[in-house]
This record gives sequence, C-alpha cells and structure tokens, in this order.
Amino acid sequence: MAYEFGKDIDSFLYHLIGESPALVGGQGRDGARKELAGRTFAVSQFPILVQVRTATWDSSILGFDETSRLGDVVAGFATLEALRELEADPDVVRVDLSREAGEEDLAVSVPAVHADRVHVRPNSERGGHALVGIIDSGLDVLHECLTNEQDCSRVVAYWDQRDNTGPPPRGEEGRPLYGTLHADGDIARYLRSGTVPSGLGRDELGHGTHVTSIAAGRAVGSFSGGLAPDAGIVFVRPKLCASSADPRSVGFALAHVDALAFIDRIAEERDLPVVVNLSLGMNAGAHDGSSLLEVALDNFTSGGRMPGRVLVKSAGNAAREAAHARFEMAPQQESQLSWSSASIDRDDDVIELWYDSAADLTFRLRAPEEGGITPRLHRGKSPSRMSGTLRNGNAFSMTLDRYHRDNGDTRVSLRLTRGRAARIAEGTWTLDISSGEVLSTGVVHAWVERRRGAPVRFLDHVESRSSLSIPGTAHAVITVAALDRGMTGRATSFSSRGATRDGRERPDIGAPGDGIVAARSGTRDDVISLPGSSMAAPHVTGAVALLLSRQHAKSPGAQINANQVRAALLQSSSGFDGRWSPARGWGKLDVEALLEQF
Repeated sequence: MAYEFGKDIDSFLYHLIGESPALVGGQGRDGARKELAGRTFAVSQFPILVQVRTATWDSSILGFDETSRLGDVVAGFATLEALRELEADPDVVRVDLSREAGEEDLAVSVPAVHADRVHVRPNSERGGHALVGIIDSGLDVLHECLTNEQDCSRVVAYWDQRDNTGPPPRGEEGRPLYGTLHADGDIARYLRSGTVPSGLGRDELGHGTHVTSIAAGRAVGSFSGGLAPDAGIVFVRPKLCASSADPRSVGFALAHVDALAFIDRIAEERDLPVVVNLSLGMNAGAHDGSSLLEVALDNFTSGGRMPGRVLVKSAGNAAREAAHARFEMAPQQESQLSWSSASIDRDDDVIELWYDSAADLTFRLRAPEEGGITPRLHRGKSPSRMSGTLRNGNAFSMTLDRYHRDNGDTRVSLRLTRGRAARIAEGTWTLDISSGEVLSTGVVHAWVERRRGAPVRFLDHVESRSSLSIPGTAHAVITVAALDRGMTGRATSFSSRGATRDGRERPDIGAPGDGIVAARSGTRDDVISLPGSSMAAPHVTGAVALLLSRQHAKSPGAQINANQVRAALLQSSSGFDGRWSPARGWGKLDVEALLEQF
C-alpha cells in the first residue's frame, strides 16, 4: 500500500509515530537517529513516489535519490529533510510513502482459449516478435520451458530487487539503482553450468515460475507449453517487504514503478512491444483508479494510448476472504463495523474506509474483551487524527481525511500494531459509527489490507463485489478473472469480483485459473498444479504477446495500443453479448478470435 500524505509532512511523521516496524527502529540506508515529537527514531531514506507538475522537474534535492520516472510520477528514496524540501516545492503535487503489500493443465486451458490453433498454420504465431514482462516472486531460469528450440534462454534480463550483492541496473541518466541485474549473458552462463548464484536461487515459492510458464513457456518434458512460447522474457523480482532488519525496503509502489521503468527501457533498447503481467496486489486505497500508484501504472501506457505497451493484472482471490464491506448510513444513525482478528503473527493491521465527503460520520474503536476504547474521531478540521495505546497494550492510529486529494472523498485510515503487547489481540474488534448530516448516498466501502493467512475478516456488511485488488482498478490496466479450467464460463468462487468503487466494469475478461498445470520451479521440466487469478492473468498476457508480435512483424511502426487491445479482447471473447458480469467480465478469452480482429 502507499500512505498518501500529499504535501503535509506532519501526516508522514504521524505515521512514523505510529511505531511501524517498517520505518522505526533501524530501517533505512543511513542508520542515523533523530528526535521527532519527543521520541527517537532511526531515520534514513524512505521509499516514496512523487507526482510533479512538469516532466522536466529537477530532482537534485539533497537527500533525495531518484530511481525512475513514469510520466509525471517520480520514484525514489528521501530523507526527512528532503521531504521538507519536497513539501515546499511548488512543482510537487503530492507524495506517497511506499509500504509493503501481499501477493497472490495448460494441456486443457491452452486449447480451451484456442491458443493452440494460433501456434500452427496458417497463423503460425508464437510470440517471437514481442516481450513478456513479469513482476513476481522469483523465476527459476534453469527450467527448460524458458529456453528456445536451440536450448538458449529466452530470459533477456532479470532484475532481482531483493539481492543487493550487485551489480545493479542503471536507471535514469545512467544512475545505479539497487538489487542485482542478471543480463542475458549471465543467464546463458547459468544455464550452461546448471547452477545459479545463491542470491538468485530457483524461486522457492514457485509462483513466478508458474506464472511465467503460462504466459511464455515452451513445451518440454511433462510441460505442455504456454501461450507465447517464443516470446522474450523480462523478469523483475520486486522488493515488497519492509522490516526493521531490512536496510533497503522499497515497498510495493516504488518496487513496481521502478520495475515498469526498467521493463520499458529493455523493450525500447530491443525495439520490441511488451505486455507486462502483474499478479501481486493490495487492498488499501479508494479502488477507483485515483491513487498515485495507479496513476503511475497508467503513465506506463500513456493512459492506454502508447503503442506497444500493455499491462495485465489478476483480479485477486479475495471473493471468499471477507476483506471488503459495504454499508449505507442514513442521517442520525448508529451502526458498527466488526472484524475478527486471528492469532496469526503480523506487524500491523490496516483498514481503510472510503465515502462521499458530504457525509458527516464519527468513529470510535473498541478492542476485544474490554481491551480498550478510543475517543471519537470526527470530521472536524481535515485531516483529523488520533493515536495512542489501548488497555490491552496494542497501539492504534486513526486518520479522517476529508476532501482527500486523490478524489475529493473522505478516507478513514485505521492502523493497529502490537504496541507494548506481544501481538495484535485476537477476537472481535469493532468500529462504532454514528452519522450527523448525510448529504449523499451514505455508502461506505471498507477494505482490509492483505496479509498472509488472512488474519482479519469482516463480520458485518461483507460483500464479495468490489473485492478487486489494486492496481487492477487502474484505468489502463486489463484485469482478468479466474474461470474454471474447462472454460465453461463459470467464474471460480475465489476470484475477486467487480466493479470498481467508481462504478467501472472490471474485471475485463475471464481466463482459466482453477488447477492450472504449469512449470514447477526447482526442476528441469516438471510441472505443478496451482489455482488462482494469478494463473488466469498470464493466459491473457500470453495472448496479448501473440497479438503484439504479429502486429510488430507485419508493421513495426504501426503498433497497436492497450486501449485497442482491451476493446478487441472483450469483443472477441467467447460469449460476448454486450453484457458485463462482475465475476467474469465481458466473456471468456478466445485467442484465435482476438488475432482475427487485426
């Protein structure tokens, strides 16, 4: 997620005072210590995104290290002193603090989407004139499905943001970034020797290898092959987590902006179109495409207008996780929003509520079993804030930000940490909500930020709709729902549902995502079955790679863009009848019909 604090540095310090383990007590690249608000913090450079007014904005501010740019969004690291300068800079629109977020038989599914018909005559399209970009948990570069017919690797670049042994890639104006770049020559050497550096590993989670093979794997051994088996592959392993022991955590937003800028540079160097697959996501945010991360992603495709640049995102797997709640408040009404807290160990819980700023709502937090109660948080002067420690020892911080700069709506952000306790208390937590004047629909949406094991689940007003993960709610991203493997058109029960909070009809399209058999990391040619919308998205990614490859081969100077691709995807989908479904989008992926559109 990204904690958006505009140009109000006090909001940033407020989140620091909330004692996030990610930002307090050792995190940072310099290890310096500073007194803030009467307390001592380990202060260095923090991962941020900056939105600027002009593309020529000069980032040469002492203490700010720029890493990349996507349009008017600049990614980098900043000290608190640099944040003060950014606050005063008239050319800076807003700043976001980047923090962590969570993740998420092709022999049947490839024919089901008619991709096998495209691979053979008369089409004979296998993606050789396009790149597939993947941002995921890791990649086993030794799996033979990632090679070509000559047993040479098709992985043209692999940026491991988590491994700082180096050498790092170069960013804007040749500046060294972070992590380690494995170039195509390095990967060819690993393949010949049959070993990889210890820092690189072979994708222990297996998620990234599985996803990549669906989009661009070649048939080897027991693996039947993916959608675009000749496409080049650019892989980024993002650095998502933030911890006190981690001196260079970059967080979800910064990691993805830097990754996209890197992939764009590789595609430009090779003069090839690229489609990028995103399977990781988050819940904190308005789910209306207005966050700075979503703006940055839209900038990657220039709002869908940039030829040869397409983004594909999985819908998420939250339909059954009770991570979204929706309710309505009438004037002078009392209500509550409760959630269960499991004993799973984690650093913090984050819940965000979004509603029209014409509604006057007041909030009070109650901990489980008389563990403490907070004062009431009301609209007042925006933003209104409170923080402290409850009787159970847990610490809390709450902010009510009316007229939020992303969209003019109201955001209530609640964050719970261990505080003085051993862990966040298990049991039922409750927000008591009361209304005054409500000059709007009174609709309130609430989302729980994703955590491994889903330790927090809403108990009231649970709704599977609008459970899409961000950035699948961005305007220029193609969002994919998970359908049954046989492609009968039935959405899986876990696939996140639309629409976006502002009413846009997402997901766009459905693809196989239930028990997909694809490459198993740590093997040469073995497979494993995995479910998830993460498995559905690369089917569409591979299909788009085939389309981009065909167009580039025909006319390199007349490449289609993401807006054209989206329209063609939807209208060529199997079952398209002009009616949208919140579970499966506009229809089922049909690769053969897609290529026939151009």
